[in-house]
Amino acid sequence: MSRRQTVTTYHLSQVYCYSVILLLLLQFGVALFLFISKENLTDVLHYECMALLKTSPSTPLHLQFFSLLQQDLSCCGCVAPGDYAKLLITTLPTTCYDSGGEVWSKGCLSNFYQVRMSLSKKKVFRAHL
Repeated sequence: MSRRQTVTTYHLSQVYCYSVILLLLLQFGVALFLFISKENLTDVLHYECMALLKTSPSTPLHLQFFSLLQQDLSCCGCVAPGDYAKLLITTLPTTCYDSGGEVWSKGCLSNFYQVRMSLSKKKVFRAHL
C-alpha cells in the first residue's frame, strides 16, 4: 500500500469516527429534549384531545374517531368521563359504557399511554432476542 493510500484511508477513518460521534451526540440531544418536553407533550395531547372531544358532536368524523377510540381502549373522555360535563355535553356516548352498563372510569389518554408503553416494552424485548 502506498503512502498516499494510507493517508487517504486514515482521513476517511477520521471522518467516519467524527460522524459516529456527531450522530451519538445528536441522538443524546434529541433524547434529552424529549425527556425535558415530556410534560409539555402531555399538555398538548390533553388540549388536542379536549378540542377533538368538543367538536365531536358536530363533526361526524371526529365523533366516529372518538367512538372507536373509546370502544377499543375501554375508556371515556380524555382524562375521565367528567370531560364531557366540562364541555357541557350532558349525555355520555354509548361507547363510554362497558357490557354491564358501567361507565369506564379512566380516560383515553391514560389508556393510550399504557398501550404505548406495553408496545414499546415488547419491541425492546424482541430486539434483545
